[in-house]
Amino acid sequence: MVLASTYNGYLGFVKQAAQGTALAPTKFVKFLSPVKMDAEQEINIYPEGGGGFYNAVAQKKLHKVGGSFDCNLAPEIGGALFAYFLGADAITGAAVPYTHTLTPARPLPWLTIERGLKTNLKTERAFDVRLGKLGLEGKAGEPLKLSVDFTGAQSSLFATNATDTYETTRAWTFMDGTFTLLGGAYTKISGFKLELDNNLETDVQTTEVYLQEVPPGKLVGKFSFDIVYDSADVNYAMILFGAGLTIVETLATGTAVLAFTYGATTLLRSATFTIPAGGLVYRGMTDPAPGPEPKTLRQTIVCDIIKLVGSEYITAAFNNAMATSYFA
Repeated sequence: MVLASTYNGYLGFVKQAAQGTALAPTKFVKFLSPVKMDAEQEINIYPEGGGGFYNAVAQKKLHKVGGSFDCNLAPEIGGALFAYFLGADAITGAAVPYTHTLTPARPLPWLTIERGLKTNLKTERAFDVRLGKLGLEGKAGEPLKLSVDFTGAQSSLFATNATDTYETTRAWTFMDGTFTLLGGAYTKISGFKLELDNNLETDVQTTEVYLQEVPPGKLVGKFSFDIVYDSADVNYAMILFGAGLTIVETLATGTAVLAFTYGATTLLRSATFTIPAGGLVYRGMTDPAPGPEPKTLRQTIVCDIIKLVGSEYITAAFNNAMATSYFA
């Protein structure tokens, strides 16, 4: 008996042309941790008259499929995942690099996501999938990390594997970034986290044992970032006291631009995430407390994202080598 290894597998996805029709994956993810994509059965077990003092009936109620994965933010795969999470892609440019400007829109596309283990040919394909949550995290010195949660309406098993091929351009790192925060260019940032949620409805069941649809709900976004404290702190007063000395009713708002770039000319690759002016609402900020050890003071600023008239909720712009829209 030869034991199977977890490394010998893949995760791939593709945008479907139509609901209900799964497709073979064309894009493959360099995942960072074990991929979660397990079928889940909801069942009813209950007694009936004449069955004595036992549960006498077992009935399958609902077959569900969903999961999660994480990967480093690379130009083409990262652009695809943001496009399919947000919903719209406006492409410009006549040669590499092309610019994909991604913004929220409805309806969201249906995806097929396939997870395969090559050793024992265990391949499962989820389809009519929608992306529910998307998280982007950056830490000083590290690659940018993307985390994805998804839910599908249906799934099926296959006795063959896909031939997985991977993007060759490198992922962005935190050190590729420039940051517009707290009113201007900001360099004392040591980390950030952007969290977006499509609030999928995962209980729309009709005449089948699987879901009819996985509709998106309200798009909700949160943003937080960590800074080191190296001067007189005006941010705490601005966020919590309206830049004064006493409590106020008004909320402080701002903008955030996270821009990551490497390369030049045809090798230029960039990703820029923009929350427009006034769309970033400061919820709170930690105030460094005195301690017994001599350590650098650090603060975390927590924000919500709101939609303003005339502005996008959030924009993600990717420069990469993909010449066609992610929705083509």
